Amino acid sequence: MPFETSTRLRTRVLPTLTKPSGGGVTQIDLPQSGYLGWITLNITGSISGTLSSPNPLGLASVVRRVRVITNTGLDLVNISGAGYHYLLRDTVFGFYDPVPQSNARNAVATGAFNLDMVIPIALNIRDPVGLVLLQNKDFTVTLVVEWEADTSVATGATVSATCVPVVYLFEVPPRPEDRPDISVAHVIYEDSTAIPAAGDFEYRWQRTNVYLGVYHLLTGTTYSRARLRVQEGIFLEEHTPDTMRQRFASLTGRDMNLSGALTGYSQRIFWDFLGSDGLGVFGSVRDVIDGSRLTDLTSVITTAGSGTLITIRRMLVPLLGG
Repeated sequence: MPFETSTRLRTRVLPTLTKPSGGGVTQIDLPQSGYLGWITLNITGSISGTLSSPNPLGLASVVRRVRVITNTGLDLVNISGAGYHYLLRDTVFGFYDPVPQSNARNAVATGAFNLDMVIPIALNIRDPVGLVLLQNKDFTVTLVVEWEADTSVATGATVSATCVPVVYLFEVPPRPEDRPDISVAHVIYEDSTAIPAAGDFEYRWQRTNVYLGVYHLLTGTTYSRARLRVQEGIFLEEHTPDTMRQRFASLTGRDMNLSGALTGYSQRIFWDFLGSDGLGVFGSVRDVIDGSRLTDLTSVITTAGSGTLITIRRMLVPLLGG
């Protein structure tokens, strides 16, 4: 029988992760049972004190990093709180907002906050692509939540927070022939690059994996034109902030404009190759890019000045022995 008629979805609430005083790292090993589909993080807390120099990325900055790592050395997910809430959050599954209850995009201020996240491990909530088999005593997957130092959230801030993880698991079918192919991992990785000056800035992609999407966030500056270049002279896409805003709206049904810690829409760029057929991550793979077949794969971004480029790369990675 097909996998979907041989399994069922289960959820399990894991022990609460409590933010250490002043900031630090919390982590937990995931249960060694079933196939891991996705993880939700219920992150709540509050800020007190007399604040100055608030982090320009807003309340999202409270979470310094979220990682889902394996004992084989593979990072399945490695993103910041800001990277999640300003980029990945808009493209998780069906391109709806998975955490509308969150105020992570608000400016840092005293009071309560909600920084909930939905972390995709599989490509989507329907298909088995990217599922991770946890039911192996020699294989461990660990969730790591790193909390930003209170002083980096804002001078004078005291931040208290907890994270309640929930894992979404699929039962392993008893018959081997009914089990899904797990030879490919769905990997989401974030990096940060300094932009030295105004003009055309080139962000060169690694060319070893299949790209499902690359999302950029500029901080400290804005852009006037963004182009996606392959083979040194072929441009697959070209946008101004206004045309990117329209593209985003046609895919998600939402305005790209932000209000809060970041305002406007000229700081976010979405190269998305799954949602271009109108079905979010549930559609075809028509526009995905196999980087191994190219000699050049580059975002060319015309910026107004110096700043920082935060980039999330969403990829399919083949696994040896998967």
